[in-house]
Amino acid sequence: TEAAEATARRWAAIRDVAAFHGRPGDVWKLSVLPSEAAGIVARMAAEAVIYDWGGGLIWALTEPGKGAEVAAAVTGHGHATLVKGQGGPIFPPEAAEVARLVAGLKARFDPRGILNTGMIG
Repeated sequence: TEAAEATARRWAAIRDVAAFHGRPGDVWKLSVLPSEAAGIVARMAAEAVIYDWGGGLIWALTEPGKGAEVAAAVTGHGHATLVKGQGGPIFPPEAAEVARLVAGLKARFDPRGILNTGMIG
């Protein structure tokens, strides 16, 4: 039906972050607790956002090079991944507690440090 097709198009546009296509800036994917979403967005001064998963997934468009601001907004409240742009590291630094856990796991599972060097942790 026409309504079903319109709904499918709307969800495809959300899935593909179509609102950000062709726009300059960095695109970030944030995974957060839905209850923290509004505060995180307020702290990072994004140009535009798209909420999904009831606020647990946020797609954010920021000015280029705002990786530090995104990392600060998310630290302790979720995780950010740079999807498009030059805003800094693909994965901003983790909270100290998480970094210690990751370092311990990496030491056990990759003692020679050969897997994904420089990507995570």
